[in-house]
Amino acid sequence: MSLRKVLSLTRAASEEAERVKSEQERFEKENKEKNEENEKSWRRMKIGHVLFFGQMIKEPSREKLLPDPLPAPYQPTYTLVLEFTDVLVHPDWSYQTGWR
Repeated sequence: MSLRKVLSLTRAASEEAERVKSEQERFEKENKEKNEENEKSWRRMKIGHVLFFGQMIKEPSREKLLPDPLPAPYQPTYTLVLEFTDVLVHPDWSYQTGWR
């Protein structure tokens, strides 16, 4: 091959490499912008969910939380249940002794 052909091939390869590099830079820039937009929308969505669930916790789900009491002969007596775990007795369990 002649020197002229080698130089023209080298020049063409150099131009192609620059074109590929500029395309890659453009792609990376577009990708970065898209990732930033996705991250912003993800943050907005998370904040929206937190606010929504916070409102669900604060406000009751229904106007009437308990049913109406039953008529006199059918109304059961009320029972108060208190849990005294770790107040008077501390329950402990192990493989050797079980509950004590």
